[in-house]
Amino acid sequence: MWALSNIAAGSDTHVRTLIDFGCISEAIKILVSDSAAEVRKEALWVVCNATEGKATAHMRSLVSAGAIEALAGTLDIKNPPTWLCVALEGMSNILAAGAGPPIRGKRGAATAANRWLGKLEACGGLERVEALQKHADVGVYERALLLLATFFDVSDV
Repeated sequence: MWALSNIAAGSDTHVRTLIDFGCISEAIKILVSDSAAEVRKEALWVVCNATEGKATAHMRSLVSAGAIEALAGTLDIKNPPTWLCVALEGMSNILAAGAGPPIRGKRGAATAANRWLGKLEACGGLERVEALQKHADVGVYERALLLLATFFDVSDV
C-alpha cells in the first residue's frame, strides 16, 4: 500500500493507471475492511493522494468505486487525528471536483450544484463531519469547519 500511495501522489497518468488496474478499488475495499490499522492507514493515503489535484474523470472513477463512502467511514472521532485530517482533505478534493458550473440564485448570487454532496449526506458523512467540529485536535476541527463552510450552507448545518 505504501508504494501505491506514492504512485497515487504522482501524475494524472499514474493515477489513471492505478484506476485501470483496480488498485484504487482495492485500496477502497481495504479502507472499509477490518484489516490491520497500519494497512488501512496506507489505503487511506492511496485514496487521498489519488484525489489531489486530479482530473474530474479520475474523481468520477473514485466516486464510482466508493471513495466518498469509504472516506466518510474513516471520519470516526475515535480515529487518530492524522487519519481524520487526511480523510477530510480527500473528501474536500472530491467535493471540489464535483461542483458544477456556477448558476445564478434568486438573489443573483452565483452558486454551483455539486453532484456528490448527496452521496456524502446519504452515507452519513455529513453528520460525521459535523461531529468533528467538536474534536479536541485543532487541525481536525479547522478542516471539518472548512469543509462545511465551503460546500454547505452553514446555517443549515
